[in-house]
Amino acid sequence: MLENIAPNNEEKDGTSEKKDDIAHLHTVTEGTYGPDENDESSHHEYEGWEKLRSTFQMVRTWLISRKPDFYVASATIAMVITTAVYTYYARKQWKEMRNAGRQTDKLLGLYCQQLTQIAKQVSDSHSALVDVQRAFVNFTPFPNVIRSVNNTEATEANGLYFSIPMTNNGNTPTQDMVDHCNAQVLPKTLPKNFPFPDLGDKENVRTVISPKGTIYCAIKVPISKAEIQQAESVPPQGYLYLWGWATYKDVFQRTITHRTEYCYKLTKWGGNSLSLKENAVMQFDLCPIHNCTDNECEEEKIDQDKGNTGATVSPESPEIPCGVTKAN
Repeated sequence: MLENIAPNNEEKDGTSEKKDDIAHLHTVTEGTYGPDENDESSHHEYEGWEKLRSTFQMVRTWLISRKPDFYVASATIAMVITTAVYTYYARKQWKEMRNAGRQTDKLLGLYCQQLTQIAKQVSDSHSALVDVQRAFVNFTPFPNVIRSVNNTEATEANGLYFSIPMTNNGNTPTQDMVDHCNAQVLPKTLPKNFPFPDLGDKENVRTVISPKGTIYCAIKVPISKAEIQQAESVPPQGYLYLWGWATYKDVFQRTITHRTEYCYKLTKWGGNSLSLKENAVMQFDLCPIHNCTDNECEEEKIDQDKGNTGATVSPESPEIPCGVTKAN
């Protein structure tokens, strides 16, 4: 009997030991995860974590209890806020770009003014060079007079030929020069609307005048003996006029075709210009019109069409500021 009881007591002792182990496990667990009653800082940390866990639990419960529309509205609000922030920074960036663009426009304006000034200086320098060096042709009122005779025994000429000297006062030769000279005795003084026609069948051929050189423009149509006598009679029964023109270019590129016009009137003479035995002196003066060069000739033609035969002076053109284009 005693032997049978001993094992049962051992089993009871084993069960008691297991219960002690479980109790000890609970004690260790509570000591590990719970606050240490002897440590005040551990107790405060435990309370903080408990509050945070409770807050997350409340937020989770609140979010789970919301309807789907709430999430759509929340997403929409988030998009609106994001868009507003993006718009704010985009507008700020646009303002910066606009200010930078204005600065660039100012710089471009300054560069434009500088380039315009440089171009003007280059143009002025080129114009000054052309004005000094280009060919410049003018006529002089001292024509050569050649007497026309029929035979060697004649004592008087049956007519007079004239040739007008043309001088290039420039420093470069002429190019593509063409000229035509005329002479005629008119019954009256030069009318205001005289057309200055080209007389005769002279073919206008090209010629050239070297720098500071002189050539002669020959009048192919002679003035007859009767016409000379009319012009030299007192009082005069006719008036001798010489007129003509010359056009030419210079050696510089992109320059205009120049034109010079002249008109002379016989005003005085000495001796018999038809006599082959004596020298005659003939004096010519400038006509009130048809003595011009280049643009002056065009302006004079306009004035003549309007009935104004006086010389006109063009007003100086006002200076044009940089960046402003003068209207035509």
